Amino acid sequence: MILCSIITFSLVSIIDTSNLFPAAKKIKNLLFSWSFLNPGLINLLYHKSSNFEYLDGSYWSLWVEIQFYVLSSLLFFFNRKTFTRNFTSTALVIYTLHRLIQNINTSNIFHLKNKSIFVIYEKIFYSGFNLPEFILLFTIGVLFFDLYNDKRDLKSMGYLILASCLQFIFLNKLQFRIAFLLMLFLFFLFIYFPNVLNTLTWNPISKVGLASYALYLVHAEIGISLVYKYSYCLGRFNFLYPIIISLLLSAFAWLFYQFIEKPLGRKLSFLSNGAV
Repeated sequence: MILCSIITFSLVSIIDTSNLFPAAKKIKNLLFSWSFLNPGLINLLYHKSSNFEYLDGSYWSLWVEIQFYVLSSLLFFFNRKTFTRNFTSTALVIYTLHRLIQNINTSNIFHLKNKSIFVIYEKIFYSGFNLPEFILLFTIGVLFFDLYNDKRDLKSMGYLILASCLQFIFLNKLQFRIAFLLMLFLFFLFIYFPNVLNTLTWNPISKVGLASYALYLVHAEIGISLVYKYSYCLGRFNFLYPIIISLLLSAFAWLFYQFIEKPLGRKLSFLSNGAV
């Protein structure tokens, strides 16, 4: 994260002469990105005295993951034997309350009069703690993992169907629903008919998978800046430029994984084992 964010900060500061991504050129956003926190939290606390933004727009999902890790860790160590049931139940309650409070400011089907609840909720949870919006996706991941370990787990299958139906209903765009159904289908294939997905074990695809974190951290602002500034060089073939940039960034991510991420991982593992 530290290295890739520095690379993003440096390259965008040089390449982005049209100022498409001013937030990526600010040192305070670079330093704050290392916290993995949502900039909205600081802005909420200090109001107009701070104006932090994500260094890279794609970093928003890191904070959602951190919230998931905290919640799942608490529930796991509370009772690891009933973790799936506890997490799923908690997630369903959180998501239901989330949608109920959201509904106050829209159709308000339950005719709740206190709209101040919605205002407070919006300020705190949309500016800072946004896990409720995405918690069903994490729940679906937990349940798929249970099915991966036990394909005949009917209870997890039932929970999975319930969570998936709820998620599908509240996706507000057709393309999101199609993408969601496609991902569900692929996960089911992976668990019950893995041979169908053998092409995904092709070495170049596997390498991109291994290097996906580095690719995630550098793909957005750098990729768009390069496309915006240099795609004209290919003339009428400029439609190929995004493909070329994607391949180059994937190659960079693989080299980064091979020569930086993996050696560092081995070193950290060695140090942690020594400490234990």
